[in-house]
Formats: sequence, C-alpha cells, structure tokens
Amino acid sequence: MCVEYRIDMARGVVFTDCYGDISAEDMDDIAHRLRNDPAFNPDYRQLIDLTEVAGVSASFDAIRCFANDQHGDPFSGRSRRAVAAPHNLTFGVARMYEALREDKDQGAFRVFRTMPEALRWLGLESL
Repeated sequence: MCVEYRIDMARGVVFTDCYGDISAEDMDDIAHRLRNDPAFNPDYRQLIDLTEVAGVSASFDAIRCFANDQHGDPFSGRSRRAVAAPHNLTFGVARMYEALREDKDQGAFRVFRTMPEALRWLGLESL
C-alpha cells in the first residue's frame, strides 16, 4: 500500500502519508477505507505528506474524477486540508488537484513546499 492514514480524533485531523508511486487505485482505496472507518469525520482537517512519493501514475482524468465525483474524495468542502509536496512533480500534481476541485472557492485545500508551512496553515504548529 502506497497510502496510509491515521486519525487523531482529539485534534480532528487525518494524517495521510504517501510513499512510492501513487496510482488512481491507491486514491480510490484510501477514500473507501476512510469512508468505512468509524473514526473518520469528513469535516476533519487533513495533512497529506507527499515527501516520500517517487511518482504519480494516475491520469489527469482519474484525478479530475476523484476531485469531483461523490465516490472520490471523502472530505467535505468544509474540511481544511494541506499538502506538503517538496518535489516539483508532486507539487504540480497537487496544485492541479487543487485547481480541479469544484469547491475551490471555499479555500479549504492548499499545497505547500514544506511540512512546517502545511502544519502552520492547519493550526498544528505544536506537532
């Protein structure tokens, strides 16, 4: 599995760690697992760590569908989410995803180059 998560219910945060090559199947799998996790709340904040991702094999169409399909991204438009993506490839893919989201006008999804920036934006500086 290239995507793992842990839920901190006390802080209301889902920490998502990605490794290796991320595929559309990985994205669908994590969405399915989160939706079925009794500890998951779609309004929780999310920190996505892409620092260990080597590549992304998901197509543009798969990413677009995941961003806007009711069976794709499990988080609500009220959820505040940050991505730490220090490498050009993952930063670009995450920014593309940010642009494709239909609720982008709510400003709930941001991409950063560093983990400290992402943590600060989520209000998690003390981690």
